[in-house]
Amino acid sequence: MPRVRAMIQILKRFGWSWAGLLVSDDDYGLHVARSFPSDLAQAGGCLAYTEVLPWGENWAELSRIVNVMKKSTARVVIVFAHQIHMIQLMKEVVVQDVTGLQWMASEAWTTATVLQTPQLMPYLGGTLGIAIRRGEIPGLREFLSKLQPHFFDDRIGNDMMRQFWEHTFECKFAPAPAEWTEVGGALCTGHEDLQNIETEFLDVSNLRPEYNIYKAVYALAHALDQLLRCEPGRGPFSGSSCATLHTLEPWQLMYYLENINFTTSFGDQVSFDENGDALPVYDVMNWMVRQDREIIVQNVGVVKRSAVKGEEMTLDENKIFWNFQSKRPPVSVCSVSCPPGTRMAQKKGEPSCCFDCIPCSDGKVSNTTDSMECRACPEDFWSSPARDQCVPKKTEFLSYHEPLGSA
Repeated sequence: MPRVRAMIQILKRFGWSWAGLLVSDDDYGLHVARSFPSDLAQAGGCLAYTEVLPWGENWAELSRIVNVMKKSTARVVIVFAHQIHMIQLMKEVVVQDVTGLQWMASEAWTTATVLQTPQLMPYLGGTLGIAIRRGEIPGLREFLSKLQPHFFDDRIGNDMMRQFWEHTFECKFAPAPAEWTEVGGALCTGHEDLQNIETEFLDVSNLRPEYNIYKAVYALAHALDQLLRCEPGRGPFSGSSCATLHTLEPWQLMYYLENINFTTSFGDQVSFDENGDALPVYDVMNWMVRQDREIIVQNVGVVKRSAVKGEEMTLDENKIFWNFQSKRPPVSVCSVSCPPGTRMAQKKGEPSCCFDCIPCSDGKVSNTTDSMECRACPEDFWSSPARDQCVPKKTEFLSYHEPLGSA
């Protein structure tokens, strides 16, 4: 699951091998709960707990979950849930005053402005998360700024543009309601200039789902272009034939779609893997509180998978805001690394990343960190006091002043 692998890349980067997982009680969250433990184990980590967040105001269950978080030694909490789940959860987190946690946000809430409040920043400040890739669509703003109501045919029942126009310019199209004209309300001409006003309609600075749609449309366009370029007798289908638009079958279009490979003007590669999945790309976001107390969600990196390099992540760690007194990333491990001279012994009944460090016995050593076993020294060698290397045995001689020596 791409979103799970992206999150694990961040965990690996900071050595967070011990974390808690909270998921929503629906397909979105439960699919993650099924795949996360095994994927995390492959990266050398494990989960301290997995909890399912309830729908609605189930305060008893939320109190129990927050209590689990509070008692756990895991300082990283990963949440694959929706905004409404986080709103309810944070109410209980505030009640129990659970601070000192590093939150990890899924794309479902990582840019949720409803959670970016001064009251919640002592708890959620420094959050790291993944977000659907933000991109740029060349020419989109210019296109939108030139739209006018007469471009659309109201006869098909689509009057959204007229409604938008009336709301934006505070006017009504004729015939206007009598009460509107009686109070001197303005009439819309349909030629008002969008470029002269401030409106979210023209804000193209944060295109995320829209950018994915843009890539999907261009993927289809590239596939059709390749289909139309096919030369009869050199085609990929039966008898080296080509497909035609008049007799096109879905499976023929799918052939070309599976093999597209292009790069957007924003620099993102678009292609599909052997399973038919698009190569995923996520922005890494960080919740920051500036000195003027302004709250921003800043982009600090990107996680993506390429056809050649596999999973890769670029991260500007100098930009990351850490909500801890040390201003550094927290440590979240079940057990600290075992030094040379010891071996790892898994704690009974605990996850695989929870272990004790057992000193090597006499005559055995380990010279690496997190050794699984101690190796025996050769016959003429002995273990050093630190049990981290084999040293030659000292040759001992008997004194002539002793009975055995004189004998």
